[in-house]
Amino acid sequence: MDETATNSLPVETQEQVNIIDQSKINIILIIAATILSYYATDLDKQQLICTVKDNEECDCLPKVLPVRMLSSIMIISALLYFTNLTGNILEQPQDDPKQCRKNKLNHLSNQLVLAAAVIRFTLLLEDDAQLED
Repeated sequence: MDETATNSLPVETQEQVNIIDQSKINIILIIAATILSYYATDLDKQQLICTVKDNEECDCLPKVLPVRMLSSIMIISALLYFTNLTGNILEQPQDDPKQCRKNKLNHLSNQLVLAAAVIRFTLLLEDDAQLED
């Protein structure tokens, strides 16, 4: 659907379409971060093989930590979006107590996942500091 078709929709529907579009962008960000994480894991494998093989190619391997840090930042960015989104839902009036409970649990689970991602990133920063020592 093009932008002119979207503009003819009611304002509330336009807002929902925008939320869906932003969600899709953040899902793609998570997918890209997962691919980077996969690449970092492959680099770990190559470095492990290099520990038992004396190979000049091993000297050319990129560092894994920056790749992992970028992946973590991308994940945190997307998780912030989704956590804010569920937080915004909680601010809206809720008539159904069951749905309200589900929304609160969904938001809590998003907060926990975000906290785990931030902890993981902090551990990566500590790894980086140890490498510099």
